Amino acid sequence: DYVTIKYSNAGVPLWTNRYDGPANWQDWATGIAVDTSGNVIVTGTSGRVGFDDSVHNDYTTIKYSSAGATLWVRRFTFPSYDDAFAGPLTIASNGNVFITGTVHNPDSGTRDIATVAYSSASVPLWTNLFIWPGDDQPRGIAVDSRGDVFVTGYQSGMDANSGTDAATIAYSAAGAWLWSGFYTGPAGYAQANAVAVDGNGNVFVAGSSQTTTNISSTDFVTIKYSSVNPPPPSLSIRRTMTNTVVISWPSPSTGFVLQQNTNRLGSVNWSNVTATVQDNGTNRFIIVNPPAGNRFYRLFKP
Repeated sequence: DYVTIKYSNAGVPLWTNRYDGPANWQDWATGIAVDTSGNVIVTGTSGRVGFDDSVHNDYTTIKYSSAGATLWVRRFTFPSYDDAFAGPLTIASNGNVFITGTVHNPDSGTRDIATVAYSSASVPLWTNLFIWPGDDQPRGIAVDSRGDVFVTGYQSGMDANSGTDAATIAYSAAGAWLWSGFYTGPAGYAQANAVAVDGNGNVFVAGSSQTTTNISSTDFVTIKYSSVNPPPPSLSIRRTMTNTVVISWPSPSTGFVLQQNTNRLGSVNWSNVTATVQDNGTNRFIIVNPPAGNRFYRLFKP
């Protein structure tokens, strides 16, 4: 069960609340925050009995008054996904609540990042899904003074050799996608673990990155993104289990053309890629066979 405890500043226990989900199963809290009125919001994962009579998991978010009274309880799962596992949460200055976590796709067996927004009165405001071919995992969430929301964590490919990227996704207060930033690192393995926003809206992400393919060799990584100019879209290049190469970039990055050359990045001899570009709603991508020799790609905005 969830357990939430309030202490005075002298360490005196003031109240304790427990939450047992409808399945009377395992329930665990993963995030807590306090709003400007002293109300407490707790989120986590709670089991329920599904249509197949087995236990499935939902995000479950509870708001308590400063005196410990339950104000509301909200459960969330994404349609066509069988389980949802909540991660961290954050609260905007107007009391809106934002939770991020993962939802499990029963068809692919992978997890995608789902971010949910509620008003201070528990009205669902919006839900956004971040989909990548492999498993995706959020580790941190923050909100700025405008109510824009920043989720950070990592994305991975479909096979063990594809590595992971530190991924940061920005949404407006209304839930519109603003930008995505990715960091791969020198060895192709990186992940973000925390995110913070300063008074000017600049976004800071901290995590780790492997310096070699040896997992025991990792460094701290700290990334700053500008609040004024969102980062340009990043290309991701990965080899698949079928020995093809997937070149992808975020879908909302409009006005860009994928180009290639066989010389070097600084070359003037770039040509547009003629392969058919596919779009899964989150990313645009092409699939090519590994070229002989060098091949360089870039996104170009005419």
